[in-house]
Amino acid sequence: MLAKVQEQVGVIYQQLNRSQKFYLVGGLLAFNTLFWYLMPTNDFFKISLFLLSVCWAGGITSDFLYFYHKAWGTILGKVVLVAIYALLTNITYGFADQLVNHIVGYESNGLNRVTNFVAIMIIPIVFILVTFIVFLLLIFLSQFYMMYVIFAKERDDLRENYSGWSCAARFLIYPFIFMLLFTFGEKYKDKYSNFISEMAQSYIYDFEAKKFSRCITPNGSKVIAISSDEIILVTKEDDKYSFVPMICDPILKK
Repeated sequence: MLAKVQEQVGVIYQQLNRSQKFYLVGGLLAFNTLFWYLMPTNDFFKISLFLLSVCWAGGITSDFLYFYHKAWGTILGKVVLVAIYALLTNITYGFADQLVNHIVGYESNGLNRVTNFVAIMIIPIVFILVTFIVFLLLIFLSQFYMMYVIFAKERDDLRENYSGWSCAARFLIYPFIFMLLFTFGEKYKDKYSNFISEMAQSYIYDFEAKKFSRCITPNGSKVIAISSDEIILVTKEDDKYSFVPMICDPILKK
C-alpha cells in the first residue's frame, strides 16, 4: 500500500513543472512549519519558515524567469527590458550621487568612485523595490490569470498539469511572500541605510580623500579637492567622520 502511494506521488511529481515542484515542496514545509509553530521550540519553526520561504520564492522566481524568457524572445520584449534596465541604472546612480552629496554636505561631482561604490550597495534596495512593484503587478493580474485558467480548462488548452491547484497556490503564495518581504524590509531598512552611510564615509576617507595637499591642513586630516580654491576637510575621530568645506590656503604663496 505504501509503495503504491509513493509510486503515485512520484508520478504526480514528475508531471509538475519547475515552479510547481517548488510550490509543492513549500506546501509540505508549510505543514511542518505549522507543526513547529504549535510546539514550544521556536528555533525549529524559524528554520522551517525560512526553508518554506526559500522554496516559494524559488517558485515565484521560476515563474518570473518563464515570462522573462518569453519577453526576451520577442523584439518588443527586448526593447522594453533594455529600457527598464537603463531606467533602473540611471535611478540607482542618481540616488547614489544624492546620498554622497548628503554625506559630504557640499559639492560632490568629483567623487565618482564613491558614487559607483554606493550605487553597487544600493542594488539590493532597488531589487527589493522592483520586487515589490512586480508582486503588486502579479497580485493585480492574478484575477485575470484565474479567468485564463478557467477558460483554458474548458477548451482543454492548458500548458501545465494541475493548473487549478497551481492557480489557487499562486493566489495564496504571492501575497504571503510579498508580506514577508515587506516585513523584512521594514525591519532592516534603517540598519542597512546606516550601514551604507558608514561604508560610504569610510570609503571617502580611505580612498577619495588625500593625505597630502597643496593647501594648509590640520594634522591628521585629509583633503578632497573640489576646485582650485575650494576643498573639503575630512577628519576621523572615534570611528566618526566629519566633512567641512573650506577655502584653500595654499602652502606655496605667490
